[in-house]
Amino acid sequence: MTTERPTSQQAPDWLEAALAVANIPTLTCILVQMTGDRKWIEGDYVPSRPRGMDDNDTGGLTAELQTEIRLAAHEQISAWLSGQPLAIPDPDDALLVEMMGVSLREDIPSRYAPMIRHELGLDADTSRLTQTAPGLQLPAVPGAALAGLDIPNGYLAVIIGAGISGLCAAINFAAAGIPFTILERNHHLGGVWFENKYPGAACDVPSHLYSFSFASYDWSRFFLRPVTKFKIISSTWQTPSTFVDISASDTMYRLRHLTRTLTPGR
Repeated sequence: MTTERPTSQQAPDWLEAALAVANIPTLTCILVQMTGDRKWIEGDYVPSRPRGMDDNDTGGLTAELQTEIRLAAHEQISAWLSGQPLAIPDPDDALLVEMMGVSLREDIPSRYAPMIRHELGLDADTSRLTQTAPGLQLPAVPGAALAGLDIPNGYLAVIIGAGISGLCAAINFAAAGIPFTILERNHHLGGVWFENKYPGAACDVPSHLYSFSFASYDWSRFFLRPVTKFKIISSTWQTPSTFVDISASDTMYRLRHLTRTLTPGR
């Protein structure tokens, strides 16, 4: 968890309700960082291994242990909101990997430590982070890293495909003022998520990780089942191109979407 503390003192009003539905394996790791006590990831507190795409919210622990963990989390988070510092503000790589391994019941290679540290906002490079809400840190707005570029006259970027990577590139280019064109063979956005259907399947990456950091969303599941990730507001056909308005969070983006029909087998 980030070491930044919310300025609002109203957090306890919603804290109990939030903890009632919080993921138990995650809470035990938070308690280690907040208290410095390793007991929360040892012995009876070690969760069971997740099954399939289940969120494993209970960790397979008894109701009594779940209650103990939630009450301890309530006490510690309330104290933190009131000014008590974290016992371990900057966990070392070994502890980060161990906590991740316990929560997932997997052997996590040590090479994943930098990624875990980055996702938790604990990496040393915080220059690109910006405070967007009390206690919440998100990467800078799309295109911020490119905004200072001197774009030559007549410069045009070409993006191959309107999948998740292509859309991310387009949004960042648009925010930076870089002209671009998306080349897409299909008649719709989405890439692999448009072309392939997985009835009854769920994504194997946690929803809050497999999403754009600049377009936060209140995911209904930890492992998301297939849903529409972008809302198409309008589309205007102009041969041979399409202008598509996309709503991502509270921001509207207009993308120039070129379609190209490919012959079978090519």
